[in-house]
Amino acid sequence: MEIYSSIQCLNKLEILDLEDCKSLASLPTSIHSKYLREFKISGCSNLKNFLEISSSHILFLHFKNVGIKELPSSIECLSKLISLQIDDCSRLEKISSSIFKLKSLQNIEIYNCSKLKGFLEIPSCTIDETGIE
Repeated sequence: MEIYSSIQCLNKLEILDLEDCKSLASLPTSIHSKYLREFKISGCSNLKNFLEISSSHILFLHFKNVGIKELPSSIECLSKLISLQIDDCSRLEKISSSIFKLKSLQNIEIYNCSKLKGFLEIPSCTIDETGIE
């Protein structure tokens, strides 16, 4: 299964929800919709690489049962991200420290990520710069 790069032409796309695409192995390199608010990807267990994120308007990012090993460092560009949920990503090994540059982030939920080696040590001054309480 393939998602064509023409998805980049959907300038007014607000929600992208990819569900149970087990044969999906890759995504286009980027999506540039300035209206994209929510990105959900679930049941895409063969997806190894995630796209570079350039839409700074995403509020909600949710990964469930996705085959990625790490979140892209471009996640720091999601300046309006409020919620990051990661669930059942059994290959996930690393979460980039760049998530702590997200000033609007209020919620991080991580469940059942068996290969995650640990969560980064976070200086309290870094947490104070996010919306996390």
